[in-house]
This record gives sequence, C-alpha cells and structure tokens, in this order.
Amino acid sequence: MSKCIACWLDDAINLDRPRLQTSNSRFNVLECRHCGLQWADPMPTQDELDAYYRTYYQRKKDRSLAQVKNALAKNVLEKVGWYKVRHLTFMHLINRHHPTKGVLLDYGCGEGQMLRVAKNDGWKVIGVDYSDEFAEALRADGIEFHAASDLRSSGIAPDSIDCLVAKHVIEHIVVLEQFLSDCRTVLKPDGIMAIKMPSRTSLRARLGLAKWHFVNPPEHQWGFQPYCFRLLMESHGFEVLYLKDSLIVDELTSIVGVR
Repeated sequence: MSKCIACWLDDAINLDRPRLQTSNSRFNVLECRHCGLQWADPMPTQDELDAYYRTYYQRKKDRSLAQVKNALAKNVLEKVGWYKVRHLTFMHLINRHHPTKGVLLDYGCGEGQMLRVAKNDGWKVIGVDYSDEFAEALRADGIEFHAASDLRSSGIAPDSIDCLVAKHVIEHIVVLEQFLSDCRTVLKPDGIMAIKMPSRTSLRARLGLAKWHFVNPPEHQWGFQPYCFRLLMESHGFEVLYLKDSLIVDELTSIVGVR
C-alpha cells in the first residue's frame, strides 16, 4: 500500500525495515512525505495476527529477564496508584466531552481496568478484545464481554454506543479504514471516541526514552503524530474535539466526535 489513508496522497518513502526488527525482517516502514503517517508494508497476515494476539496477555507473563523487569516496574506503578490516576484522568476527559454518560465500549479492553473505572463512574460498560484470556474474570464482575478479531464481528448493534474507547488500539489494526467505518456505525449520532496511541512527537519519544511509538508489525502497524492523526480522523468522518501529546508518557490522547 503506497497511498496514505490520512491525506490520500500517493507520495510515500520507504524507511527500510522496522527499527526494532532484525535485518531479515520481511516488513518495511513507509512514511507519507506530506503528513508523516507511517505504516507497515506489507501488513501482517491474518495467521500472523492470530498467532500473535490470541496469547498476547499470557506472553507478557513469560519469565524472560525483560518480562521480569517489566512486571516489577508495573507492580511498583500499581502500588503507587499510577495506573489508577491515568484511568481516572482519562475518564474525567471523557465525561467532559460526554457528561450525560450512557454506554461505553472499550475496544481492546485487556484486563478491563478502564471498564471497571467507567462502571464505577456510572457508565454501562461493554468490553471487546481479540483475546478471551480475561473473559471469565470480566463476566464475573458483571461486565458484558465479546471476544472478536474486529469490531464488525463483535455483535455490537449499530447506533448503540455513546463512547467508544480505543486505548492503545488503533496502532495495532491492519485495516484501519474499515475499523473507523465500523466505529461510526456503532456510535450514536452524538457519540464520541476516546483514543490513546503512541506518538513519535511526545516528549519521551523526542528525548529517545521510549520505543513504543515505532512501527513494529505484527504488533504496531501504524505510527502517528498529531498532524497526521487529525487528518486521518477528519478524512474518515470525525471531528477532532481534543488532541494533545503527553509530557510524561509516550502517547497522544484525543477525543473525536461523529461529523
């Protein structure tokens, strides 16, 4: 794919293999000269995605040295309340843009932390994830859960969602145009999307303190910064209501509405 799906120009340059992959990688990274959107070329196959994501959370518990270090860091951050503060701050931003609350769908919900925060805040919540590894725990907490490889096959009814959360999700999705169309289908006319994604213009990325923002298939298919993300949303029928790079985390946060 050489045409950019954000600005629709066919003017991409090949940046060579993904920075986090070895020289025998079959993937390249393309970047639009106009807007800066980056993407994997070719995109991963369905078999590659299935193999990678169906045990995605279990692999994070593997006992390699890197995984042990990550687990220790996560435990420390959990104990000091870092994740809780992040979820509550994101929930506050969502409520500012949709104060009447309603039905919140977390696509790529993982363990369900955001769902539990939203439920406690008065939202009716639904979780969707590629993996069903946490399905039993979520349903035990009274949370509706759907395991699905995409939004279209999840069984979510059209015009039924007030807020669709996609927290570090869109960079993973291969057919991003279809996903955004499916989001518009399930959202109510006054619904919003609350999105977080890695950003190569975040402070940590600029300082070389993070690698999260790199295109790295079959995990991350896309690379974003504010300008190309705004073009992407506007060219697919959304209005950008809020857009901000983080000073602390390697991410970009946005709220968009259906236009």
